[in-house]
Amino acid sequence: MRIESGELQVPLPLVLQFGLVLCRTTGLLTFLPIPGLRMGFDVHRLVLGILFAVLLLPWSGNATAIPSVGEIAKTALSEAALGTGLGLCVALIQEGIQLGAHMIGLQAGFSYASTIDPTSNADSAIIQVLLSLGSAMLFLAMGFDTVLFRFLLAGVQTVAPGHWTLTPQHASAVMALFPQLFSDAIRCAIPVVAILFVIDTALALLSRIQPQLQLLSLSFPLKMLASMVLLAVGTPMLPAVVERAAVRSLAAMQMLMGGPR
Repeated sequence: MRIESGELQVPLPLVLQFGLVLCRTTGLLTFLPIPGLRMGFDVHRLVLGILFAVLLLPWSGNATAIPSVGEIAKTALSEAALGTGLGLCVALIQEGIQLGAHMIGLQAGFSYASTIDPTSNADSAIIQVLLSLGSAMLFLAMGFDTVLFRFLLAGVQTVAPGHWTLTPQHASAVMALFPQLFSDAIRCAIPVVAILFVIDTALALLSRIQPQLQLLSLSFPLKMLASMVLLAVGTPMLPAVVERAAVRSLAAMQMLMGGPR
């Protein structure tokens, strides 16, 4: 940058470099689960992406000129795809827990009492919202946010903006996380769902033996109480689930950035 005749002149390659870094950061922040902020493209996320781009720009290497408008659009889409892939990897850390919580809430009856999820503005079960916010807090408490910021800084240094191209290997690295999502959800929900099924079966058999007892009316409070007790017992295992999912997502993010470093 230079100042001539009282006007600040910014070189065009520097502006393009900032735009490419901004495409990467905004793509990442679009799906990044931030407690209290709505998921998707929002003004707050755009401002945060601009601030990240300003911080990362000095570390992104020398600005290089791009020959044509078509090349600029192609490179910007590549950087946006990289940021979106990184954001999906981070978002999938807690999606498995949310899916498992939805399965538990549906069987336990918590779906009758819904609330607004602050990240999606959708009606969600109370258990799902609580575990979602809890996993997000664990992500911050375990220091994975610092790891993510260091990863972004190392990423702009090793893979400079404008030098990344989407390949089938990159897409498969992200898609491989989705089966693990369902695996985590089933492993979290199956013990609770199985016990709730046993309670339903026992009450049904007792009601069949003694119809005058009307025990089925007790199934709703009993299942809610049992699910709360089981969730309280299983809560200490939640950090291990978040850590395992975070390590898996960080490995996929390293694959997106060109392999382990």
